[in-house]
Amino acid sequence: MGPSGDPVLRYRRMISLSTPSPYDVWDRYLDIYGLDSVFPVADTDIGRLAAIASEEILYPEIARCHAMKGAEVFINPSSEVGSPALTPKDIARRARAIENLAYVVTANSASLEGLPFPKDSSTAMSKVLDYSGKVLAEAAAGESMAANATIDLAALRRTRRQTGLTNTLVRHPFQAYAQAYESTQFRVPNQLLEDGGARSPARGELTRWQREDIERLVELGILR
Repeated sequence: MGPSGDPVLRYRRMISLSTPSPYDVWDRYLDIYGLDSVFPVADTDIGRLAAIASEEILYPEIARCHAMKGAEVFINPSSEVGSPALTPKDIARRARAIENLAYVVTANSASLEGLPFPKDSSTAMSKVLDYSGKVLAEAAAGESMAANATIDLAALRRTRRQTGLTNTLVRHPFQAYAQAYESTQFRVPNQLLEDGGARSPARGELTRWQREDIERLVELGILR
């Protein structure tokens, strides 16, 4: 939301374990919203912003597609159990920052009550990372206003314009990967399209699709 209260960025997550995504109605989604809506970037006074939902931080392509549209700050709302050790998401945030020369701002859940685990388990891990993967600020468990830091857009933009080994964004030969992506299908699209419209998945259907995808990839020799 912008200062006026109007939405400036709306992102629909592409990867979800238990809910449908645009990919499940892919052809119809593109007909209605267009390809530009899939990885939207908002050009604002506080930088070019992109949203990466929760576990999607684990998938490099999500961040990369946003970066290819100019994203400078990845906003990563999450809900995860905190840990003093590096978690997979925590490692991924550092990697996405370094790979794309972008800031990462992640906000974890507030206290979760009425569930069978300690209510403050998910209140830590909110943090700000710079484009070198360095944690600038991090909140501990419980109520906090400690996770705040300065985002230096001018420094980020200078870094993205520099030549040399550390410019991990500009040096990528993206077209070299295009054919491999185009010719290899892990997930099947459009599985919720029916007679030109969309339907809701039946209970257990999303899990069944994943099992079928795994079996297909084993038959192809991609998985063993």
